[in-house]
Amino acid sequence: VEEPSGQETPRRLLIFPVLLALLLAVSPILLFGDDADSGAVLREDLSEAQLETLAGLDFARTPADVRGGMTALNQAFLLDSGSLVVAGTWEGSLELGNWSDESVGGRDLFVAELTADGDWSSAHFAGSSGEDSIALLSISGDRLSVWGRVNGEARFASEILDHHTGWSPTAFEAHLYIDEGWQRVWQIDDELLPVSSTSLWCGFA
Repeated sequence: VEEPSGQETPRRLLIFPVLLALLLAVSPILLFGDDADSGAVLREDLSEAQLETLAGLDFARTPADVRGGMTALNQAFLLDSGSLVVAGTWEGSLELGNWSDESVGGRDLFVAELTADGDWSSAHFAGSSGEDSIALLSISGDRLSVWGRVNGEARFASEILDHHTGWSPTAFEAHLYIDEGWQRVWQIDDELLPVSSTSLWCGFA
């Protein structure tokens, strides 16, 4: 039996980093904010650790994926610290690092922070018994504001948003602090919501 070459082990050790580089190069993350004029977070804005974390999760890439039950990232922006804040919807189980939850309805809402080191440092969940959606996420100082729609009485931690619109969704505005969670939520006129409430951060509409 021939003895293996002494160069075999080093050669094998090189395979994993090469495969990882290829995975990141062709992963769905390339779709996130590809349009430089869109104002979205671009792949080049993220750290390698953030890219690896996102590449390891199964996010929706098309509206059909969302209809099929996959987790959707609808809004994203970077903090000065390099952390990525995302907002989206999911159904069933959602696990982001040490944070996890089960959806109450068809699709619930979440806002989460991914540090530059690739760790989920916080995640906050909300939702009703129906299909909920994210329309817009913005920041002012330390406070985040979320706009969207819920279908049924919705719980934002200890805050409750009543639903009085029958079969029609209820438009809302909610405030939270990323380290503290939901602070306040209230109903607003549907006309105040942006029209692109079903867009995906990965560039599909």
